[in-house]
Order: sequence, then C-alpha cells, then structure tokens
Amino acid sequence: MQSAQALRGSSFFLVFLGGLIALGPLSIDAYMPALPDMAIYFGVEIAAVNLTLTTYMLGGALGQLFGGALFGALAALISADRLTPIFLVMLTAGILARLALPPPADAPTNPSRR
Repeated sequence: MQSAQALRGSSFFLVFLGGLIALGPLSIDAYMPALPDMAIYFGVEIAAVNLTLTTYMLGGALGQLFGGALFGALAALISADRLTPIFLVMLTAGILARLALPPPADAPTNPSRR
C-alpha cells in the first residue's frame, strides 16, 4: 500500500503531465485565428503562413520521437525515482530558453489595426 505522500506526489505529477499535454492543442487554438492577420501583416499568401503551422506540427512530432527516445534511454540507465527531477530540469531549461528570446521589436500588438 502506498503512503499518502506518494499518492499526492503521483497525483500532482499526473495533473502536471496533463497540463503539458494540453499546451499543444491550446497553442494551436490560439495561433489559428491569427493566420489571416499574419498573412496581411507580412504581405504573403495565407498558404505561406500556413506552412508555419505545418512546421510546428512537424517539430512537435520530431520532438516526441527524439525526446521520447532520449528519455527512454535515460530510464534504462537511471532508477525511476530519479527520473522526475531530470524531467523537471529538462522542462525548466526549455522554458528558460524560450523566455530568453525577446519578441521582435517590430511585432504589432494588433496587426488588423494598422
């Protein structure tokens, strides 16, 4: 029988992973309505802007493929109780890398109101 603290920890981790899984669809839902405005702003056809969505999906698929293989290889070398901190360090490194990139200086706040 598991202790109460172990159950709370596993419940938190389950909710945490569920939140991470939800980020993909949420980012696409936020991105899709902006496609026509982005095409107008950059002066390109909407098909060209749509390639960014294709690239996003391809990057997500390749990230799952290589990230899953890397994490699986780590799991074979390291005991399971030490994998969660490694996962959190990798996640934190990714978030910090994204936050280190500033937004473009000429990015509009609302491209439809120029």
